[in-house]
Amino acid sequence: MQNIDGENVPEIGYHINKNYWKRGFASEGSKKCLKHGFIDLGLKEIFIHTFVKNIPSMRVAEKVGMKKRKEYDKEVGQSKKIWRHVIYSLKRNEY
Repeated sequence: MQNIDGENVPEIGYHINKNYWKRGFASEGSKKCLKHGFIDLGLKEIFIHTFVKNIPSMRVAEKVGMKKRKEYDKEVGQSKKIWRHVIYSLKRNEY
């Protein structure tokens, strides 16, 4: 569960060592998480959110069928800097 724009929602997160990017690990793992979330857990919607300049993460979300829902400002780190983030999600009826 992740707080995304003030709401606690189920999120898929992927942090892959840069040496292993572009090998499909994030996409394949995300597909399995979607299946588990919708089929086994009965979730109604699953989210991914990321910094708007994180194009590779947005591509993963799109590749697994997620749709861009909105953007929002998020405080990041101890400095409390505001970074624009994008929210993607997939609803069970879209799966």
